[in-house]
Amino acid sequence: MKILYGGLIALGLALTELALLPVVLSIGGSGIGVVPQLFYAFLIGTITSLVVSYAVDRMAGLMKILRSGRFLLIIVVAGLLNNVISQLMLGVGTLGTNPIVAATVFRVWVIMSAVLVPLVLRQKVTKVQLLATIIGFAGIYVIATGGTLLSINASSVPYVAILLGSALCVVYPNLAMKKYNVDVFGAIAIFNMASLAFILAIALATGTSVLVPLNESVIIAVLFLGIAAYGIGSSLYYYALKTFGPLFIGNSILAVPFLTILFSALILDTPVHLYYIAAAVLLSAGIFMQQRLSKAPEHIKKRHSLADELRIFDVTSAFVNNRGDVISRLIEGDNKAFAIKINGHEGFTREHSCLFDKYGCVAFTNTEAHSEVRKKELDFVNEIMDAKPGETVVIGIGSTDGLERSFSEYARTVKPRRYAD
Repeated sequence: MKILYGGLIALGLALTELALLPVVLSIGGSGIGVVPQLFYAFLIGTITSLVVSYAVDRMAGLMKILRSGRFLLIIVVAGLLNNVISQLMLGVGTLGTNPIVAATVFRVWVIMSAVLVPLVLRQKVTKVQLLATIIGFAGIYVIATGGTLLSINASSVPYVAILLGSALCVVYPNLAMKKYNVDVFGAIAIFNMASLAFILAIALATGTSVLVPLNESVIIAVLFLGIAAYGIGSSLYYYALKTFGPLFIGNSILAVPFLTILFSALILDTPVHLYYIAAAVLLSAGIFMQQRLSKAPEHIKKRHSLADELRIFDVTSAFVNNRGDVISRLIEGDNKAFAIKINGHEGFTREHSCLFDKYGCVAFTNTEAHSEVRKKELDFVNEIMDAKPGETVVIGIGSTDGLERSFSEYARTVKPRRYAD
């Protein structure tokens, strides 16, 4: 299956799970308290994600993260922020406002991410991409205000601030999981294990018992949370994130409240209002604009020695699941895969490849690929680079600094007229 299609399927399933979550919880209900519910949800989520990790690669990716030291700490912090701290703040903020306003303010993380992407990921964000995000968020705002555009209560400002804090907590996990190339399924298992330990510590510190009676509705709720949300759903979500990046994924996430309304109408017979249609149009416009721009993001160069006309694009997402000995080693951690386009097919030789070797990188083209690179990875690179007939995509994999140095030296051997747009 093409990487593009796999990412879209994973995203679609993840969005469906997120949209169904409030509906299932309203059916199942919960009378056991937040801490016990999260304890059982993370317990089931841990078991589910460990099973998934074993099924994918016999936990090889998980074990690599556990042995990594630095990246293990990054994943643990990301998991706690995403699964526990953000959700607790979201719960408090919801109590002080209402579920619709809370869901709307919480999704400001999409705009926060758009602002931080150039700083954290060193990827350019275009004005059109920002506009698409704002248009999508406008659709959420229409839903939050009930179509009046003015009905958010100013007295709930402290709770809105807490909700903004919850949104900020989600930004780091999304950017970290995109920036660092670690096994998604192993990372989700660590997310859940760290969250389970944290909730258990809270329970012990507050004297809250997690050994509570579970009725049928509570069992339904925690099973859905553990399996669909924190287990499989999270894995699908972050798989899609690595494929498309935070802006496209974030704008797609804005559709969740509308999908929830749709599912609620179909399952619970809740009424559908006219302003829902206006919100859907805005959401669709924002997502369509982002989808049209879901090409390889342009890398923000650190080195001034790089030629101004040389545009370098980040194509790391094409190779994050490569299992080859050389490619997987070079792409792991915070290493990257960068690419440029040149006119013609004679602009890259073995001599040029040696320039990359000198800095610990590997380089190849879309016409003469490395032996470990799979066809579907090259197809994905061609798609996101929008490679046309007569153009060659030069791809380098390694450390960011090594790649910039390599491309800097390569740029001196290629005349500007050879660079493709």
